[in-house]
Amino acid sequence: PRFAGIDFGRGRDMTCAIFGERHEENVQVREFVDLRKLATPDQVEFLRPRIAKCEIVSIDYTGPGIGFGDLLAAEFGEWNPAKHKYGKIELNTVTLGMKQEIFPKLRIGFEGRRILIPKFRDLREDLHGVYRTITASGNITYGASHNEDGHSDRANALAFLWRAFGYAADTIPATVDLI
Repeated sequence: PRFAGIDFGRGRDMTCAIFGERHEENVQVREFVDLRKLATPDQVEFLRPRIAKCEIVSIDYTGPGIGFGDLLAAEFGEWNPAKHKYGKIELNTVTLGMKQEIFPKLRIGFEGRRILIPKFRDLREDLHGVYRTITASGNITYGASHNEDGHSDRANALAFLWRAFGYAADTIPATVDLI
């Protein structure tokens, strides 16, 4: 089975898509795609054959990603078991709560050596660019500095891939003790 995570970008940021497949109880990353300053219909056209091969694709459904997500969900069906929808496309509105869910799970995936990635410097740098901050009120926030290469867009796409894989693997911990 194949899975994907896509962080959508259109102007200032790029679209990053990461495709992986199940390798025993792990996910093996097979392909990285960076699309820069490409019109949304052209992005869909480029990604369509790759998405067609996937079981679940977890995508950024925030801001300009809403239109992108709507196009993909219309074609491939929405993945939302709570609403009895079993297509391929999971639409994720990126909020503080979602970041608090996906980034600790991504870290656990690496610590458990369950995410297998090829040597890819740009992804490694994006992963290092994600930072965690504890606010004065005790809330945990996640962010990334913006640079000419985006703001850790590849790390977001990888976190979405790990999320998509988790639905099928059903072995990713539901909660994480951050202390």
